[in-house]
Amino acid sequence: MAERDIIAQFELKRLLLASGRYLDERNFQAYLDLYQEQGSYEIVTEAPQPTVIMQCNRAELQERLAGSSGQDRAGAEVEQSRVVSVEIFKLSDTTVQTSSSVALYHTSPDGTIALYADGHYQDCWENAADTWKLRSRRVVLKTRQLRELLPLPI
Repeated sequence: MAERDIIAQFELKRLLLASGRYLDERNFQAYLDLYQEQGSYEIVTEAPQPTVIMQCNRAELQERLAGSSGQDRAGAEVEQSRVVSVEIFKLSDTTVQTSSSVALYHTSPDGTIALYADGHYQDCWENAADTWKLRSRRVVLKTRQLRELLPLPI
């Protein structure tokens, strides 16, 4: 493996893990900064039949996040914690496909912890001017029934 590929894998792993941390900390601007201007985000299930739960471009994602930053939003009392495990890298010169397992836990005000969602991030990253940006994130859920659909990304 070439040195540039090793460096790219290290940087992309850092960015993938940071994406979960940014959402956990509700640092939505840092999360959005990971995306290209024309980037896209979607949440789908594939079984028992393919279903699109959420699909939006970066601008629509930004609106969702801005709308969820107030105190009266649904889920405001729930703390979120993501566990992300980076698994697969498919490298080319300017594009990388990654697949990562993700589990999203919710902690209620009384301290109860519950698994909210389980699945994979299927990401496409592009490198421009030595900076990796998300062209697309597709969240493929194993969880088929969410207790409530929050406006936040998984």
